Amino acid sequence: MPNTLLIDLGQNARLSVSGQRPPDYLAGLFSHWAHPAQAPAADLYLALDLPAHKTAGAFTLMPDGSLQVRGDYKLVPWRAELRPDAASLDIGFCSPLYQEWLAARMIVFPFLQRVLLQQGRFLLPASVVRWGEQLLALIGLGGAGKTSLLLACCAAGARFVGDDFVLASGDGTLHGLGDELSIKAAAFAENAPLRARLTARQRGWLQMCALLERLSQRRVVLSLHVPARQLFGLASVPEPGPSAAQVVLVESAEATATHKIRIHPEALSRVILLQLKYWEACFGDLIALGHSLRGQSVDYWETYRAQLDGFMRQSQCWRLQVGRQRGWAHQALPLLAG
Repeated sequence: MPNTLLIDLGQNARLSVSGQRPPDYLAGLFSHWAHPAQAPAADLYLALDLPAHKTAGAFTLMPDGSLQVRGDYKLVPWRAELRPDAASLDIGFCSPLYQEWLAARMIVFPFLQRVLLQQGRFLLPASVVRWGEQLLALIGLGGAGKTSLLLACCAAGARFVGDDFVLASGDGTLHGLGDELSIKAAAFAENAPLRARLTARQRGWLQMCALLERLSQRRVVLSLHVPARQLFGLASVPEPGPSAAQVVLVESAEATATHKIRIHPEALSRVILLQLKYWEACFGDLIALGHSLRGQSVDYWETYRAQLDGFMRQSQCWRLQVGRQRGWAHQALPLLAG
């Protein structure tokens, strides 16, 4: 009997995920919107753990009309199968490693993005905290330091709202999706108080991560998924934020000093769009393929751009250029709070 999880963001933005093992990562990622489903009713059915067999090529159209797709992520092979259905999308997915993580980025987020855009909402790739009466939304490329800043803010008294992706709308509001954080092993190595709050099993995983990173000469960088309430002692709630948030682009700088300057909202929007398009170019947009099989339009970038621009107009937009001196994240806190 498979374990089934229903993720319901309201207004028909629903999907069900099933697998032989409980989809714990997705449950944590969408903990504010997910619950066990007895009889799943959703627009997307995602089944993890496909039966093991090889496909003939990167894209294979099967006699029954289904489409099989395969690829690799950091030498990890994955395979997906899109089955035709008049009422909903039906996708199977299989990968020996990173299965739920890959499924979230290749299938779950693209699906929800398309449904939410029809409702005037969208998924914003950001790490967000509430600091006093304001929201700080930290964006940037992988390794820019968003999570380090988020941890420093929470240690200074900010309240965790979301990591990786949050739910946004054009009027400037933000909602958290869940209280799951994805933290690189190196961040724990530099933070003894947080490391002390991990379980023995989590500390063992960190040791394995550090070993693999050394052996691969950091070509493989692994993260630990931890609930925010375990680290910070407070459960976050998906309440809307104030009408004006600070959206901060985190960038590495050559200089040793850390400073914050204004950035035009359109420039910030371009960074976010490039970040999202990178994932779709890297993996191929399976949801777009599924919509194409069903004869539906898949061009949604202009809609996303319009919603994003509306959100940015309601926000203060900044660029935070950080030098990599020791303790840079804590030195940036006065700039973020100001």
